Amino acid sequence: MAQVAKGSVFPGWFLAGAGGLMALALVSAGIGRYQKSVNGPAPMPPVIAEVSIRFDGQQDGSMLIRRLPDDRVIEHLPTDGSGFMRGIHRSLNRDRAMRQLDPAAPYLLVRRTNGRQAVIDPLSGERIELDGFGPSHSQHVGRLIDQGQSQTGLSTPSMTKNQN
Repeated sequence: MAQVAKGSVFPGWFLAGAGGLMALALVSAGIGRYQKSVNGPAPMPPVIAEVSIRFDGQQDGSMLIRRLPDDRVIEHLPTDGSGFMRGIHRSLNRDRAMRQLDPAAPYLLVRRTNGRQAVIDPLSGERIELDGFGPSHSQHVGRLIDQGQSQTGLSTPSMTKNQN
């Protein structure tokens, strides 16, 4: 008959150290969460450029991005491939559908003083920060903002700036 080995594979000091490390991690996470709830989220930098846009689906499956209020086309999205802006549109449109909001209402493309850009849905308050998707996608939206503003000659946004 085989004998059962007595004792642990790990020495006691090792288990105590691992337990202490886990306790320290939990306490640190709790303190961080508490600080975030007390201080609130960091304020967003002021908007320095914005363009109000609308996505316009075509019969051939392509999509036009139109600048409002004059409905001037600033980008044509062909039918081939899914495309980044099509994905952004699908995501925001799905959110509007779930909330039963007007799917034809405009969206905002914004650039902030720190250079970051976002697509904002003014109806639902949803915001997609674009810098996490990589520089090429952020540059694409930057070109849309520049193109939308250059066609109107705008130099300042119509949205009020946050002066914090």
